[in-house]
Amino acid sequence: MGRKARSRSVEEREEILERVFGLMCSGVSVEEGSREVGIPAGTLRYWIMEASPEVRARYFVARRLWGAALAEEALVVARESVNQTATVDKLKVDTLLRLAGKANPAEYGEKQVVEHTGSQVMEIRVVEEVKPVRGIVATAVIEEVSSHQMLPGVVED
Repeated sequence: MGRKARSRSVEEREEILERVFGLMCSGVSVEEGSREVGIPAGTLRYWIMEASPEVRARYFVARRLWGAALAEEALVVARESVNQTATVDKLKVDTLLRLAGKANPAEYGEKQVVEHTGSQVMEIRVVEEVKPVRGIVATAVIEEVSSHQMLPGVVED
């Protein structure tokens, strides 16, 4: 049977979370940070979810910085790669960049979202064009038009 978790005050929780957020900024995951502070990662995630909006906002900032740290780590791995380790290093770089894209999609994600602020006016103009007349049909149309032309000064009944 598991041991009963110790109850912690909101202030203690926030202090522990701030330590984890600091570790995240240097490239440590929540899972790795949980080992550092001695609290299960699931408990830390629950605390984040139940925390005040200010603490959650700091978590999302730490998460974006974690993404930047992962991208920088990918760069280091790529620069230090040699022929003998290229395959393994490529897997590491791809994994780090994929995680960076999930942690900070605005900067490292595959899909870029463009947001527009302010108003925008769209003008729609409908233009009807006459279909071009080609081939045999064109000759018939020209003959028909020329037979109906009126001579100047001549009035039809």
